[in-house]
Order: sequence, then C-alpha cells, then structure tokens
Amino acid sequence: MNRRIRGVFVALITAAVLGGCSNGGFSQLSPGAILPTNTAKPSPTASASPTASPLPTASPTPTASPSPTPGPLSVSPTSLTFTYAGQVLTFSATDPRYSGSLTAVSGNTTIGTVAPTGTAGMYSVTAIAAGGTSITVSDSLGHQALVSISISTTGGVIQSARHRAGETP
Repeated sequence: MNRRIRGVFVALITAAVLGGCSNGGFSQLSPGAILPTNTAKPSPTASASPTASPLPTASPTPTASPSPTPGPLSVSPTSLTFTYAGQVLTFSATDPRYSGSLTAVSGNTTIGTVAPTGTAGMYSVTAIAAGGTSITVSDSLGHQALVSISISTTGGVIQSARHRAGETP
C-alpha cells in the first residue's frame, strides 16, 4: 500500500510542475516578438538576519563585608609628669572597634602604679618614687599603646619669714 501512495504522490507532483507551463515547461515566443533589452533582474531582498540575543550576564555576587578590625588602640594623654610622690593623675585608653577589656600594666611598680578607675577606659597612675617608666595598655588581640610617666620629686618646703628690724631669726 505504501508503494501505491508513493506512486500517486509522485504523479501529482510531476503534473503540478509540468502543468504550470505548456510545452513541457517552456514558453514560446511569437514570431516578431521584441525582447526587452533593459530588464531589471530581480535582486535578492534583504532578509532579516537573526540578531544575537544578549547573553545573560552574571549578576555580581555580593561579598560579605569584613568585620571591622579593632584599632587603633590609643591613649590620652600619651605622657604624664608628676612632681611629688603620692600624686595621682589619670589617662584614658580607647579602641573604637574593640568590645573586650583592656589591660594596663606598669613597667616599673617602684616608680609608679596603675589601676582602673571604675569608669570604662579610665586609669589612675600613682607616683611612688622619682624616675621614669611607662604604662603599657593592651587588648586581647595583642594591640598596645604606651603612656610615658616621669616623676621628679624635689623634696623640701620653702618657708618665708619676715624679720623686723632688730629681731633675730
């Protein structure tokens, strides 16, 4: 049955092609017919060429913001000058992006001692004896800041006495 359908199909196509023109697909010219000399040849028409569709671009992947690093650890003032033993002066220590506790240690406790005042970041230094040393303030990450201390004790009290004429001191 397939062969028979194919044969009919081939016959129909052949008849359609050849039947469109007489004389087996050729047309005859009448005697004395003048052929046009300036015939425009059909030019191919521009067909829409497919344009490349834009490729999807990768969206930037947001990167995690790094945690702010602690620092800078700073002290204010950076030096303290004492004039007598027993004098107490204070300094502050701050680290704006550090939330842990700070530690202050005297380099020489026979010259001066340091202790927290009870107010966050505030320390008191007590002069013990003449000399110089430094206080090291540090955090648990290893950052440090120094406060230089200088103690000069000039013992003695100057008293003034007025004498009247004729009095002995």
